[in-house]
Amino acid sequence: MRTQFQSSVAGCRHAASTTVAVHLGETFGRSVRQVFLGTKSTTSADPPVLVTRHVSPLSSFRPAMVSKVVKLLKGTPAKSCELDPVPTWLLKQIAPYIAPTICQLCSLSMECNVVPAQLKQAHVLPLLKKSSPDPNVATSYHPISNLSYLSKLIESAVVTRFAEHSSTCSAVCLQTISFD
Repeated sequence: MRTQFQSSVAGCRHAASTTVAVHLGETFGRSVRQVFLGTKSTTSADPPVLVTRHVSPLSSFRPAMVSKVVKLLKGTPAKSCELDPVPTWLLKQIAPYIAPTICQLCSLSMECNVVPAQLKQAHVLPLLKKSSPDPNVATSYHPISNLSYLSKLIESAVVTRFAEHSSTCSAVCLQTISFD
């Protein structure tokens, strides 16, 4: 993916790399704003009907269990990102030893409703759209955000807990939950 981007931006190499990055960032920002503005409703539809239901609060997540974290570690793909301080394949090999620490991090994140700032970072790569023939135009790219393996693992633990919570409350249709 990286070499595809490097070869795609070869025509832009005459400009400083920061200038290219700023230009792509501004283009992606404009695209996001346009999508946001395009989703605002212009019709005067009836407001949605909200039904009050009595369910246990979402803050009552059960803590993560070490056995579940080991299962997540061993069951998820070994994809890595430049933000990962340790290769994913190594984490998977030492799963039984590192799982208690990851379990504690998952449980604290759910208990405090906070994800550590380091895990909120993403490595964003511009990827050339297949239908766009001109790699010299910033709108020919779309951003791909790569998250650290640990942040995806915490997300998976939260999704699992949320699925358990919602199944006891019949709160949402579980097929609408997506996690990659």
